[in-house]
Amino acid sequence: MQSGRQIYECLPVEPEAQVEPKPEPAEAPPLTIQLELDDVLMSGEVIVRANVSNKAFLYGVEFLLDDQYIHTDSVPDYKIKLDTTAFADGPHILTAETADITGEKARVEMEVIFDNSPPEIVELSPSINSTVFVEDGPLTISAELKDAAPIELVEFRASGFGVALLDMPPYLGTIPYTDILVDENNLPTSVFVQMSAIDVLGQNTEVSYDVSVYSRLEWEVPTLGEIWGTIQDLPNGNLVFGNGNKKLYCLSPDGNVQWTEEENAPFDRTVAVDGNGNIFAGDRNGRIHSYNSQGNFRWSKDLDSPAGDLVFRDNIVFASVYAGRVYALNADSGSTIWQSPTLPDTVFGSPAVSADHTVYVGCQDHNLYAIQDGDILWSVPTGGEVWSTPVIGSDGSIYFGSNDGWLYAIHADGSQKWAPIEVKGEFWGQLSIDEENTLYLATTFDRVQRRDLDTGELLWESPNLGGLGESSPVLDDLGTVYIANNAGTLWGFDRDNGAVRLQYEVEDGIDIRSNPKIVGDRVYLGTNARNVYSIWRWGASLPMP
Repeated sequence: MQSGRQIYECLPVEPEAQVEPKPEPAEAPPLTIQLELDDVLMSGEVIVRANVSNKAFLYGVEFLLDDQYIHTDSVPDYKIKLDTTAFADGPHILTAETADITGEKARVEMEVIFDNSPPEIVELSPSINSTVFVEDGPLTISAELKDAAPIELVEFRASGFGVALLDMPPYLGTIPYTDILVDENNLPTSVFVQMSAIDVLGQNTEVSYDVSVYSRLEWEVPTLGEIWGTIQDLPNGNLVFGNGNKKLYCLSPDGNVQWTEEENAPFDRTVAVDGNGNIFAGDRNGRIHSYNSQGNFRWSKDLDSPAGDLVFRDNIVFASVYAGRVYALNADSGSTIWQSPTLPDTVFGSPAVSADHTVYVGCQDHNLYAIQDGDILWSVPTGGEVWSTPVIGSDGSIYFGSNDGWLYAIHADGSQKWAPIEVKGEFWGQLSIDEENTLYLATTFDRVQRRDLDTGELLWESPNLGGLGESSPVLDDLGTVYIANNAGTLWGFDRDNGAVRLQYEVEDGIDIRSNPKIVGDRVYLGTNARNVYSIWRWGASLPMP
């Protein structure tokens, strides 16, 4: 039996269906928050909005300023009406915080600036009701302003005339006095100054005021004799000085001659004055004369040699004479209290006298001498003739310069305080000390210096002043250091940094040997032009005309 063949049909096998994985649920976008502001510079009431990205249920938006809670808004759109006047002007940190039901949180911070005040005047020059001087140059108006918002425009005017229109600092403008109809031959007068400043928010500050306009020169008095000594003031306010025409002058503060006394020789050096107004003056023939404040003769003493500047202390008149001697005279009678031995050479400078009546004086034998009760205590050698007048510090130390161009500091016992310092030039005048423990000096190197007393360190040095000689630096109560040069110019420097505050030409090319004398707002100067000048100092505040 033949087996039958079975035929099978092969059908393609369907592959098993691939089961697609279920897609992961879409991740919810993160919760974000943004602040919407019209401007970061704000004034008055402003609307601040917070835009939140997640539409899920939120607990609301909390607003903070400088981390201090202000308000919560739980209803979209989230916003706050912010009264900026309730806060200080200036920068602040504005914060918005939110959270949804899942616990996700979002926070945004932004720095904003509040400004509800017009520009603030920090400094204005010239200041209200102050005084300006025509010799100082054109009228200069300047302002330093402070504002939370940017300043858009600043305008200066003087007596109705436009001076400057400025849209950025520095806010400064100048105008010649002739352009504002100031007649320099008809002073004093006044100028009406106006300033306005507006910021980008439209807030405006305006100020207007009068300024006095004066000439630096108050008066000038001719005397027909060169004036080398420094003018001195009497207790009654009058001024006294001698000149090369053998006369002693007394002037009132307004320049009127009160009296004169004439002797047989010129008065070359600075007179001394006591608390009662008695005057002590040395002439070129070597005589010391004393007068009272009315010019009445008191006594005369012959020292046989011209004296330097006289010093009055404790009813004693101290004098050092060219012949090399130092004298202590009774101020009431002129009698000699003591006389030093004759030093080896000429004494050209003037003495400095300590509280215990020790006299320090330089000599042309290159030494500084300490003399007490007529006895020489010690001497300090230098490399040159010593013409300058020493100065004594509060601790009793002595400071002086030599014509070797070096500055010396000596303890009261004659020992060295600090090593000599080279400053260049010769010392012909006086040194001075202020209450801040600093020293001022000038030499023929034509510069003024300020130095630390304890170390000698240079604090500042002036530019070249074109010729310095006997005139010496003098400090006033406004912190200005004055000195005159031998070209007729009075200079004033800021004590703190040496910046020039005043440069006034007293008389072109005229030698000025005397020190400036400062009394109130006036600087008095005598010159080789034979005149006395009264000059308004830097910072003088004078009455409105």
